[in-house]
Amino acid sequence: MIPNYLLAAQKAKEIYEKYGTNDPLEIIKDQPNSLILSFRDLSSTIGIDRDVLIMVCGENNQDAITTVHIVLKHDGSRLEKVRNEEALCFAYHLICMKEG
Repeated sequence: MIPNYLLAAQKAKEIYEKYGTNDPLEIIKDQPNSLILSFRDLSSTIGIDRDVLIMVCGENNQDAITTVHIVLKHDGSRLEKVRNEEALCFAYHLICMKEG
């Protein structure tokens, strides 16, 4: 199965046009029920040692990639490699968009 790069690029353009930015943090902040915290802030908020939190969540947390998979409507019916290629294409196109 071949990744659908065109769809990924189109979705990136749609998100950019909808939110008027290519800054992922600005886009995420506009989502209902979202909260962005550093590991340090989260550890003090929930009372768990920061190092333990990093060990449990992973130093390179995958929440951003998970969000992209949701935007692209990845349901697990296709190969992980194909889904990841589309997610990377989406991210590349979104980040490379220019305002104006």
